[in-house]
Amino acid sequence: MQLTYKISIVLAVISLIFFFMRNQNRKDRVKFTGKTECNIGIKGSFMIAAIGSDGIIVASETRGNIFDLRDKKETPIAYFDGVQKEFIIGKTVLASTGKGAIGNVFFSAFINDFKSNLINYPPVDIFFNVLSDYYKQKIPQSLHHEIESNLMLVAGFKDGQPMICYFQNSEINCIQNDGFIESAATFFQDKYSKNHSCDVLGKMAIDAIKDYSKQNDNWKTIGDEVSVIKITKENEPIWLNKIDFIKWIYITDLIDEYNEGDFQISLIPPFSKKDLENVFENK
Repeated sequence: MQLTYKISIVLAVISLIFFFMRNQNRKDRVKFTGKTECNIGIKGSFMIAAIGSDGIIVASETRGNIFDLRDKKETPIAYFDGVQKEFIIGKTVLASTGKGAIGNVFFSAFINDFKSNLINYPPVDIFFNVLSDYYKQKIPQSLHHEIESNLMLVAGFKDGQPMICYFQNSEINCIQNDGFIESAATFFQDKYSKNHSCDVLGKMAIDAIKDYSKQNDNWKTIGDEVSVIKITKENEPIWLNKIDFIKWIYITDLIDEYNEGDFQISLIPPFSKKDLENVFENK
């Protein structure tokens, strides 16, 4: 056990060296200010990752809800769809739930910037070590908790065996060969079997997430289309169901498109357009 741990640390150091070498020789594409120019907060999402007979599937819906950063209860005011919450990075897939923006930057832009800074893609078992070192040297310390409070998972193969690792509050746990992870209990847990193919598991995950989104007030934070990625031992991950994701980098990109009438945001009763525009105003 100790030998395995030491080998993992060595691999992490090697991967980080490659990452830092590239990082020193390129201009940053994304600038983290450590704050937003307005009072808008974004959160939400639901994900399922499961090991099947022919690989691993990762599924996530695409809704983001808007709340007022001054509201400690983070009450949803409005929502919009098309948010990317799962990402192919080499032969692994990363997915996340929780905060949809880190300071002034969308979480998707943060992950894409991380990916663009890598020369060698980290394997599944040390992925979060590399990601953690990246955000600790890239992002203001005041925002580290925004990332660490999210539930993130990464799925891939380790020594030819399927593995899913999840990260929250700086703790990493993994399952291998059999099992699944979901954001909350759905009927997926009753129907799951490792003997199911990825195609079957993918369809089950879509149905389970859509069913869960219709319960109580879950639609406020969970909804719209469900994207699904399949991971196999031999090939690169592929999309079983791909969505046309939003490509924003900064929170101000959302505000600009809304103000120009180019993007639709749905209000959540009893909130009004005035309430929404109030959180868009400069601090």
